[in-house]
Amino acid sequence: MTKASEFHPYKVDREIMGEMLTVYQETLSPRARAAFAHGYAGTISQNLVRAGLKAPENTPSKSAEVASSLKVLGLAELGPLLDASQVEETVGYFSRQPVYSSHTSGTATLPPGRLDEVRRSSHYGAYSLEQVLAAPHLLEIANSPLLIGAAGQYLGCVPTLYSLNCWWTFGGHADKAKVAHNFHRDPDDLKFCTLFIYLTDVAEGASCHEFVLSSHNPVRFDVDLQERCEQAGMEKSQAQELVRLTYHDDGNVPEVDEVVQDHLSDRVRRLHGPAGTAMLEDTFGLHRGAPLPRTDRLMFWARYGLGLNHGYLLNRDCPVPVDWRSRLSDSPLTRYINRLIIDMD
Repeated sequence: MTKASEFHPYKVDREIMGEMLTVYQETLSPRARAAFAHGYAGTISQNLVRAGLKAPENTPSKSAEVASSLKVLGLAELGPLLDASQVEETVGYFSRQPVYSSHTSGTATLPPGRLDEVRRSSHYGAYSLEQVLAAPHLLEIANSPLLIGAAGQYLGCVPTLYSLNCWWTFGGHADKAKVAHNFHRDPDDLKFCTLFIYLTDVAEGASCHEFVLSSHNPVRFDVDLQERCEQAGMEKSQAQELVRLTYHDDGNVPEVDEVVQDHLSDRVRRLHGPAGTAMLEDTFGLHRGAPLPRTDRLMFWARYGLGLNHGYLLNRDCPVPVDWRSRLSDSPLTRYINRLIIDMD
């Protein structure tokens, strides 16, 4: 039985809200989800204005280009965001940290271990939010005017940073990982986008991150896939069932890989580049880490959403203390954007 001193009512509220948001999002059709997100973003903006919080000023012009690419393709390739010395410093930091044998630290069932030990026993190695926040350069990049501006223009409101993760995908395993190596959709928020940065080189021809262009847009994607299936000789009802399959269980079923291979191979963007290369994606679109890598790959993600969302709640995330004032400006905007990941007090 739980002791009174160990009982925290707010945790119960978080669990209930997380389950409610999950049920609500799962009952929305993909098209209704997009329409609701638009209205929700407008409500957020109105409330922030009433609270005296304005959107960032002097947003880089490139932010609009990035947001436009996101809107059309679901993907914007950003080129290098870290130089060689910054990459070396960041990778050196993580190589010295204990690592969890999972894709994210929150899903790990064992305590963290040494990198070389975890590498032998697991497909993945991930770091805690505390470790990622303490890493050099990554928090600053996630809060850069370019990315905050692009995410805000894409979402339609000041973005909320709600998830940071850094993880290894270890090469040399004979079997396919059960998580993230099938094409799938992330269901975190009604609308959101994810920054990815390669922290190790991913050469042409190597196993890499892959994204199905325009699959984030249910209007465009559904029509395109159905037409392709019917042109391949499929009955209309069968084609419609394949479209629905790409949303079932967030698309995270093995058959979706077959759908992509058979009907969407020309829409798959395979992303290679030297360490430091970055991309911004709407990962409601179909994406995966290509399976069976031969070499180790270290990646970072930062996710920008509308606000508190069911992905954040179900992961049982919470803000953690970090020395942020020496790295970010102490402003109402910074505090709002980072409130779900950093204990600002």
